[in-house]
Amino acid sequence: MADTDFVTALVDTLQTPGAGNVAALKAAVTASVNLASQAEAEAGAENTKPMTAARTKQQIDALKADFAEVVTDTYSLTASDNGKFRVLTDPDGVGLELPNDMPVGFAATYIQGGNGQITFSAEAGGVMHQADGFSHTRKKWSAVTATVLSNAGGSAAVWIVTGDMEE
Repeated sequence: MADTDFVTALVDTLQTPGAGNVAALKAAVTASVNLASQAEAEAGAENTKPMTAARTKQQIDALKADFAEVVTDTYSLTASDNGKFRVLTDPDGVGLELPNDMPVGFAATYIQGGNGQITFSAEAGGVMHQADGFSHTRKKWSAVTATVLSNAGGSAAVWIVTGDMEE
């Protein structure tokens, strides 16, 4: 809708108040404002478009940390773990194999939720590096982040594992 249509609708509403004119004004305002889409709101990259309250909530929701507790003795890391937190709990410990096919930049945090340690290992073809050569969480509530530093050919992930760990 052109700016002249908006002005015309505004003038008509002010000169002759009534439900029909209000609807026309609302339609003119809505058509003349280029609001951010949901994708633009969640990405946070567009700063020239206004956002509705619903779009603002969608942006905030997209930024919230995603926690999930998993009770298991082995955990299969998947691409959907990227950017997420997983609390892994099993009294006898949890084995977590780091896949060799995750993309560069993948990062997820794993938290020991019980007395059983999380043991990290790299899948064949991949490599896991930890500053001290450790492979286990230290104790309950230890948090460890696993990040893919590189992945030549898409099947040789180089993992950097950081956090509260021990041998």
